[in-house]
Amino acid sequence: MFCLLIMLLKVSEFKHGICSFKSMAAHIVLAFFLCVVGEVKFVILLSPFLLALLWIMPAYVSGISKVTLRSLMIIAAGMVVLIFAAITILASNYSSAFGGDPTKSALSVFIDSLGYIFDTNYIMESGELGRFTTIFFWLQHNELFGPGGMLFGYGLNATNSGSTVSPGYIGAWYHLILDSTALSMMLWEVGIIGVILFIAMIAAILIGMRPKETFSRYDLKREDLQLLSSAPAFYVFAIGCLLSLPYSQILMIIPMLQFLLWLALGALIVIHRSVRLNSGTQYE
Repeated sequence: MFCLLIMLLKVSEFKHGICSFKSMAAHIVLAFFLCVVGEVKFVILLSPFLLALLWIMPAYVSGISKVTLRSLMIIAAGMVVLIFAAITILASNYSSAFGGDPTKSALSVFIDSLGYIFDTNYIMESGELGRFTTIFFWLQHNELFGPGGMLFGYGLNATNSGSTVSPGYIGAWYHLILDSTALSMMLWEVGIIGVILFIAMIAAILIGMRPKETFSRYDLKREDLQLLSSAPAFYVFAIGCLLSLPYSQILMIIPMLQFLLWLALGALIVIHRSVRLNSGTQYE
């Protein structure tokens, strides 16, 4: 996710005319390569779409977000190249590591590797549930001790599978690893109410802090332009963090990612406030 944030920041800087195309391309290629090496499928598959969203979304600087047919074609071509390169490299890694069928195409090998993600009844030998399986399992067993557990959860650390000293009692009850994704952890630990409050809080910030064209780029210093260019990147990064909830647990267990998310949201609020004060507008 850190690599995703770097890609978003560099694309936004290029969009605002702050950095060169070579600098942007170098950062994207390097960050994307690190994600491929780490086999972070979420970032690999979603980053092209988030970069495209960043390119077309409005900014605080007028004229920056002008979308033309040429820019759309460039975005589409870039997305295809990034995804094709990632699929080819990952499929090659899977084939060499697991002895896959050499007659299968790279796309077929890659799709096969994604099969377990969408399986609603996938349980590994270790007891870890697949990503979709965690949701369906919760739907079937969420009222373990009554409707209160469904609404408010069973308490923090209830699904913890990373500790042999103090494992979560819900996981121990079922003898399964239930914290495969951040969404499943939240559903078990804070319930539907907690999930709604968490998502609603972030969604409210995103709705209220959405960038709007306010300044002309010719009236801004380079430092101001660079600050304003980070707002769309932080905005899209927060969206990416929300989209990661049903895929990975990292948002709930990695302090650095939590820091980056709240940093992005806090920066959006500070930049939005600065824009209002310096433009004389009081829009909400």
